[in-house]
Amino acid sequence: MNKLNNGVSHRKGEFVAGIQWGSVADWVSGIGSLSAAVVALYVALSARRIRLQGYCGERIIVGPGQPKVDVFSVSVTNVSQRPTVITNIGFTFGIWRWKKHGIITFMQDQYGHGIPKALSDGETGNWNVPLGEDKKWLVDMAEQFSVSRFAVFTWRVQVHTSNGGTTTLRPEKNIRQSLLACAQKSGKG
Repeated sequence: MNKLNNGVSHRKGEFVAGIQWGSVADWVSGIGSLSAAVVALYVALSARRIRLQGYCGERIIVGPGQPKVDVFSVSVTNVSQRPTVITNIGFTFGIWRWKKHGIITFMQDQYGHGIPKALSDGETGNWNVPLGEDKKWLVDMAEQFSVSRFAVFTWRVQVHTSNGGTTTLRPEKNIRQSLLACAQKSGKG
């Protein structure tokens, strides 16, 4: 054994600095306990979080003895363990300070649920807005919000819940193309 400065010894491949490191079992049990605490906190917090999955796009409603109806459809499913209430559905165009906001009013009718709508674990809510003849709803939206190609690209639908959460959905390609076509017809796109 070679003696170095300050009483630190050095052997072939071994460096001892006078620190008692304890047994490997103590270290492993300490790391295991810390890991268990972190996992327990993660599981507890994730069980409390409200999670929604959904889509929004253009759909056709058909039924026996009824004419077909083109609608803008929003559908979300509560995939968390806690119940929640859908309090509002809105949309945005643009980004940052150039963002424009709108709210879609849904009343309960033959096309879907009204707002507010309670959703339990695994329950789905559906909301539909009839587009009208020549997609008048989209034409009005294109005119009122001065919709451009960029606005259609950044269009998002936001579903707000009673616990303060927001789920953001990107409208499907079919409804984005319809909105862009309506904007181009009105001279905005």
